[in-house]
Amino acid sequence: MKFIKPHWKIILILKALYNAFLVAMLVSTALFRMTWLEMRGNVGWIFFALWGIFAFILAKWGHFFKQWLHVKGTTVNLLACGLGIFFLLGEARVYSVPAAIIREGLRLPRLPFSQINAIIAGFLILGWLFLLGVEFGIERRKCDVHLL
Repeated sequence: MKFIKPHWKIILILKALYNAFLVAMLVSTALFRMTWLEMRGNVGWIFFALWGIFAFILAKWGHFFKQWLHVKGTTVNLLACGLGIFFLLGEARVYSVPAAIIREGLRLPRLPFSQINAIIAGFLILGWLFLLGVEFGIERRKCDVHLL
């Protein structure tokens, strides 16, 4: 059974978008703590710009970052960025600041934090499950090929 190359390029782009989201949110959270920058710039726009730049780098030069685009690397990235954001913000602000950054970047001041947090949680959970399914699908196909 042959695999279509564009299919794998789409999966690579989705992996890059997921991992880039995590890193961009960590960097944006660190920038959000800089009062001078927060008062003079839009950290939300910086977040979306960083997300695009990191996703482009990971998708374009993904072969250099192979270990970070697999499930193990993504899980380490998820845990490291999550813990980094938690340590930067603390327990009280971890539920509001990432949502505020995204809301600020989208210029939607009336959108409640609860809805943004639900979208973020859904993106993180479903994205990780998707990557897990892709990884196990690849391993299963390799086993099927060896059995033939």
